[in-house]
Amino acid sequence: MRIRKLKITIGILVASLAATTLLQGCVAPVLVAGAAAGVAGVAIIGEQRPVEVALDDKNIESRAAQAINDDPALAKDVKVGVTSYYYVVLLTGQVPNEAARQRVLQHVSSIGKITNIHDHLEIAPPALFSQRSRDARTTARVKRALTAEDGMTSATYIKVVTEKDTAYLMGRVHREEAEQASAIVQNVEGVSMIVLVFEYLD
Repeated sequence: MRIRKLKITIGILVASLAATTLLQGCVAPVLVAGAAAGVAGVAIIGEQRPVEVALDDKNIESRAAQAINDDPALAKDVKVGVTSYYYVVLLTGQVPNEAARQRVLQHVSSIGKITNIHDHLEIAPPALFSQRSRDARTTARVKRALTAEDGMTSATYIKVVTEKDTAYLMGRVHREEAEQASAIVQNVEGVSMIVLVFEYLD
């Protein structure tokens, strides 16, 4: 299975985009994490996955969380969110060092049916409760903004994950819908950056 490690590339782009945003003083930057046809804040808009797919995704998340929690080497200073959508897995959160990151990836990659892993783990202390609460509120605002927007088609089904003020958008969408969604989320209060983890239907 192909594991996509994006840490170095993301670090460079984040620094560049953040600087641009500070200069412009406007919307949150957007990073495209990938394309192909216990988290602080998560919401699903227009859930339309087949029942078996939704159950498989839930099973992937549960098995990954259990494996991470049961690993004594990961019992301290680790807060990892595992989000699965149509067998594409997003890893967010904090780990204390690179060895811990590799152990998390090893656990997750051993789970069957996963087609891709997007690694957005940060080597840092676990986010504080206040940050996790803020992320949950930001997720709710993103969900409201997307569902309230006129012109968002019924074909757009998006999972939202917020981690330390970064909004991750997942789902199977058309490119036009992805552009529309990111334009909406850029203006949501509390979002400092957007990462697109979409699978494109065209």
